[in-house]
Amino acid sequence: MGKVKRRVFISATYDTYLDEQQNSVKWGIIQRVIDAGYEPHIFFPVVPDRFAATARREMPWTTDKLLEILRGACGAVMIGYPRWSHGDHPHASEFTHYEGGVAYTMGIPVLNVLEQGILWRGGFDPTSAQICEVPRGAEESWLKNSYFDQFFSKWRTDLQARYDIFLGYSGKSAGTAKNLMRVLKEKDVRVLDWQEFQPGTILEQIKKAAALCTGGVFLFTADDDLAVC
Repeated sequence: MGKVKRRVFISATYDTYLDEQQNSVKWGIIQRVIDAGYEPHIFFPVVPDRFAATARREMPWTTDKLLEILRGACGAVMIGYPRWSHGDHPHASEFTHYEGGVAYTMGIPVLNVLEQGILWRGGFDPTSAQICEVPRGAEESWLKNSYFDQFFSKWRTDLQARYDIFLGYSGKSAGTAKNLMRVLKEKDVRVLDWQEFQPGTILEQIKKAAALCTGGVFLFTADDDLAVC
């Protein structure tokens, strides 16, 4: 078993609906996610050859599959490029709006990137999220500027503040828990030990940890002697 892979869900418009410059920015963002140490997970029929070994492709799209993916993701990236036009107004894909709403509901860090000229609405609601605007005609080199980097760095910091596993156990299971944590950390798993968390009961800790962890492990062992009267 190798090191743990932390996945980031990517929502984006298919290549066939975008021009060469838009695609270069889109895949450039995905490359930044990979360079940061994360595995992108995307609903796409195909990906460029250079991403075949580094991006996880998923098809077909279903609401249940989306929920399953986001439950296992440590973050998400919403890339809003035009998919539809109504009059003179381009619109991002309805899938991106829907996926963004589910990601927000899951409470994971979300990076929002939207091309200038696309209406700020739905999943790209400026009252509830910060949005990085890409100038029309921008190329992949635009991603090197400090404006994009401030959004990406903030999102990456939020990802790094998360844990892979919340570990809950009784006091008498501390030895077993310590051994389990050692094995997990050898696999580069970030473990949140409930005894090192904020004060409170384990049930209170579980509620707080739900916003910080991708999954949980609970040790159920005999802790107290029971007597039948």
